[in-house]
Amino acid sequence: MRLGISRKQLQYGLDREIAQPYEQALSRLSAAGAQLIDFTWSELDEYPALNAKGGFSASECFTRHRAVLASRSAEIDPWIVVRVGPGAQQTAADYIELLAARRDWIARSEKKFAQFDAVIAPTVPVVAPRIKPIMDDVATLGEYFKANSAVLRNCQYINFLDGCGLTLPIHEAGRAPAGLMIAGAAMSDARILAIGLAVEAHLRAG
Repeated sequence: MRLGISRKQLQYGLDREIAQPYEQALSRLSAAGAQLIDFTWSELDEYPALNAKGGFSASECFTRHRAVLASRSAEIDPWIVVRVGPGAQQTAADYIELLAARRDWIARSEKKFAQFDAVIAPTVPVVAPRIKPIMDDVATLGEYFKANSAVLRNCQYINFLDGCGLTLPIHEAGRAPAGLMIAGAAMSDARILAIGLAVEAHLRAG
């Protein structure tokens, strides 16, 4: 089994509690005969610029809820108002250009993924953050966006790829939750599920 690993783009900023069980899972997969192949998913370097105007979530959510946002925004979670806000500034041309840019981005990324049976990564690179510091930061929203970005990062990339993925728990009982994400490009669901079942059985047996 050929498993792609994008260390630069998908493994940076790992908490120790995530890195330790993740590396142990990789070692066990390698010992079982899996080929762990490093690759550079360089297209991810373009991701921030592609979504600089808020991306799909802001534009689509704002379009659907703009009347409520205009009349009752004080009743809505302030973090949601701020996240959706950039959608008000996006034009139809911006949205159409984003669709085209994403299609090109997906096509180039899929060529990288085609080398492997699946791509693996930590599902979430950090331990789930505590709520209180985030809730206390309503004035600046800095802690919220920092935590939100870290928690969503790897899964968000696969979503933008229009890909599919699953996660397997890899932490020991009593430790902070950690997951191994197994992912592929669009329409590879059956293969990814089969690989997930095989990996899960091996990790449990170990």
